[in-house]
Amino acid sequence: MLDPLVAAALVDKQATGEKPDAFEVLIHPGVAEAGRAEAGPDLQKAVDHELSATWNTLFRRAREVHGREAWAGRMIVRAGLHGFPYFARLGEWETAAIVLERTVQLDQSPGTIAAVLPLVQRLVAATTGTEREAKDRFQLARVLLFAGRTGEAEALLREVIAQTAARGEFATASTASGELANLLRDTGRPREALQVLERMAEYTRQAGQGPWSQLADEVWRLQVRNALGEHPEVLARVMELREQMRQMPDPPESNDGSVNIWNVREAMLDVGRSAALGLQEWQQALELNAEIIAVTEKRGAGALEVARTLFNDYAPLLRLGRFDDARELLLRCREVFEQENAVAELGAAFSALAELEDERGHHEAARRFEQTAFRYEYAAGTTDNINSSHFNLAIYLTRTGGDWRDVLGHRLAAAMISGLTGSAGPQRDIAALVGDLRRAGDQANAALPGHFAALCATVQQVEGVRFRELTQRLQPDEAGLNQLLKDVIATAKELADKVTSESRDDGPRQGKEAQ
Repeated sequence: MLDPLVAAALVDKQATGEKPDAFEVLIHPGVAEAGRAEAGPDLQKAVDHELSATWNTLFRRAREVHGREAWAGRMIVRAGLHGFPYFARLGEWETAAIVLERTVQLDQSPGTIAAVLPLVQRLVAATTGTEREAKDRFQLARVLLFAGRTGEAEALLREVIAQTAARGEFATASTASGELANLLRDTGRPREALQVLERMAEYTRQAGQGPWSQLADEVWRLQVRNALGEHPEVLARVMELREQMRQMPDPPESNDGSVNIWNVREAMLDVGRSAALGLQEWQQALELNAEIIAVTEKRGAGALEVARTLFNDYAPLLRLGRFDDARELLLRCREVFEQENAVAELGAAFSALAELEDERGHHEAARRFEQTAFRYEYAAGTTDNINSSHFNLAIYLTRTGGDWRDVLGHRLAAAMISGLTGSAGPQRDIAALVGDLRRAGDQANAALPGHFAALCATVQQVEGVRFRELTQRLQPDEAGLNQLLKDVIATAKELADKVTSESRDDGPRQGKEAQ
């Protein structure tokens, strides 16, 4: 029946490229709407039931093999986006919520988040006043976070925490508190995050959750203490808890709910690894990551997840001067990322290869690898990594005699992304820009872009860089983007005039992770 529909231009048949005979059939929304109207209510309802069941079945099958089959992650995301209209029309809001939650867990690219946001808003509107209201509002807050709308997300999270705590829904209050603590930590407010986590621990106890859940709360607190620079204390505590975990019930007791023991173990060890990195205890970082890899493999994780964990060894190998081992590791991980079509991870891998080549004094190679990283990072929408790559490319361009227009352009791009996402990085971006302005000297004024469009034209000369698209998603008003650019330049110029000694280039941002 397909050929006549294609011939009549009612549908479009396209090869997917996954297999020689694989294809998908696309239909214009206007054609679909006209067809639904002509079909009548009885057939519409029958189709809704069938396709609701179809997408739900595909979603459940994909979840069963996720981590072992490359297609599974893509299918989960498709089920969330394409199944939602059928779930919504039938009022299957719990199914819709589960599928959308998993979709966002797997894909935080700007395109997917932009598509999911109105669906979650519709979900919240439909479940307001029901038992699901708080959970769905919490999910909306998480999507707002991924969309870069941190102010709205923070306000909504605080509302959800207050609402659920007042109702005695302490488990949801605890989960939402963890998300708020992450937001506060990532926006440069770690001490405030620590206060939220103290209340979170109390909510967990009030919810009657067991020792593994309470240990998971301590992992969160240790992560924030790492951010505060308390690395010696954190590492010592992790070593204590590592022994304590061996004495705890496995499997967990019933009051620990759905907590995953392996997840707590891996997270705890990873906090220790991060603390070891902060203390420049490179060998200990490698030993802790080896233990994480062992836990990951023991639970039957797929090749992609193992490679993500293994990737974290590259920074300590680099610091130990084990360049050949670091290169072998990165190439091995890159091969897995390519096989799994792991776009975000490929961006991190190419950026890591750039850092490796820079350490070895191969600055041209470093520049090429960092430029390659952009293609994957912009496709994945990983704003933190995009920010770091703009920052690092400016360094590599400086070391290879690049044009000051390009150097300052990428420094400004990094500073603007930091400002728009509310991350804790703007101070370093501005400091680096000040140093570049002083080094550029009389050439600086001519090299600086006069407006936002000029900056876009400069940085988008690198293949894959979609700076305008990214920033306008974070700030749709171009006048606001122009003002932000002017403010960043004015601040940097003012500081450059005050600096009495030459600013030092501290080198690339190090230790990108693939997860």
